[in-house]
Order: sequence, then C-alpha cells, then structure tokens
Amino acid sequence: MFILNNQQTLYLDDISLRRADKFIIKNVSLELANQKVYALIGPSGTGKSTLLNILSGVIKDFDGQIKMGEHSYSPDNHFISLMPQNYGLLPWQTVEQAICLPLKAVLKTKQFNSEAETSYQEMLNLLGLKGLEKAYPKQLSGGQQQRVAIARSLLIPSQLLLMDEPFSALDALTRETLQTVFLNSWQHYPKTTILITHDIEEALLLSDIVLVMNGQPGRVTREIVNPLAKDNATLNERRQDVRFYELVETLRREIR
Repeated sequence: MFILNNQQTLYLDDISLRRADKFIIKNVSLELANQKVYALIGPSGTGKSTLLNILSGVIKDFDGQIKMGEHSYSPDNHFISLMPQNYGLLPWQTVEQAICLPLKAVLKTKQFNSEAETSYQEMLNLLGLKGLEKAYPKQLSGGQQQRVAIARSLLIPSQLLLMDEPFSALDALTRETLQTVFLNSWQHYPKTTILITHDIEEALLLSDIVLVMNGQPGRVTREIVNPLAKDNATLNERRQDVRFYELVETLRREIR
C-alpha cells in the first residue's frame, strides 16, 4: 500500500476567477484535511468544475493562494490523480497498462518491486478485475472501465484525487455497485479527495464532508460534516441510517 509521507492539509485562500467582466467564482476559502472525501454539490453554473480545473492546473490565471501544508501548491510539483467523467482510458492500453504505467512513472521504475506488485494484485482483487488484465477498453463494459479508472486513481500515491461526476454516465444499478466499490477501495487506499456530484444522496453516501456551492459567481455557502461517515461505515450502513433522508432534505434546502 502506497501512502505519501508528506500528505498535508490543502488550503485555498480567497480564490477567485474572472472572465472578461464577470466573476465565475469569488472569494472561495477552504481548508481540506488530509485523507478525507469532500463532496462538492450545487446547481449548474456555480463553479464546481472551475474549482476542480484550478486544482488540476488546467486553469492557471486565478486570483488567491493555494498551499499544501506550509508550501505553495502547484499541480506540477504535487502528485495529483484525476478521474474524469469519460474514465480517461486510452484505447491502445490494456487494463494492466492503464493501471501500472502511471504508477511506474511515479515510482520511476520499469519493474515493480514486491510491494508494488502486491498492491497491484490486491487492487485487482478488490475491484473485481482479476482475469481482465490483458483486455482493452473496447472489450470492457462501462462499469468495468470505471473500475479500471478507480484502480488507477487510488493506486497512484497521489496527494490529491479529483473526481468530476465519475458515476454520472452509468445506469442506476451499475452506479450503486461502483459507489460501493469506490468507497470500499478508498477506505483501503485513503487520500484527500474532492468529488463533484449533482446527486445529493451520492454526496452523503461517499463523503466525509459536503461542500455546497451556490450563486453566480459561485461561492461555498455551507460546509457540513457528514455524520454518516464515522468508523468507516459501509454504503449500505450509511443508506440505512435513520438520519440519511433527513440529511438529504437538509442539503436540498441548502441548494438554491
């Protein structure tokens, strides 16, 4: 299992982005604790994806300051994992290559040592990918492709995992299965994670803390610690908690 020794709190201080004469997001300040899942929810057009693009380095011309611990944050200098909506798999790479090549690049090796090989095999078993190592994306279902994306993102020893509606394109049954798979996998390989979702239930099922964005320009208007996320509760335990639907209604009222 790979965990970076220098994982630290991520600080966003007064982040704003202007396009022409219009602010897209304005005065966003957050303190993101290490090894927590943050769900980012809110109406369309409130800057959720913009914030993710700033953290991933796609957008660079923003105002404000971002720090990782005591040091200035830069995607070029910190290990970042990104799980996009389209899974980000290359058609010419097998499952094994898609998972292993990024990890080998981070570890700066052409051959796994015993620890890396053990972690890779554990991840295959954990995500039900055993036997599919030589398969190409076109030979996989959407759910299987998403499992590969999850395996790759969690196995890389990154300081930050960014997820942009990763389950939105899946049917309801596959989505619920993959939510369970992700939560179980994340609990084995924890890292600071920001998950964009439009699904309030998904936010409560997967996160430790829910961040609500509202308005144009977008601002974080509420931060709610998820009481369902204690003691590594499973997805079913969270859903069956008597507080679950009360929290859904609370969050629904917060989104405006």
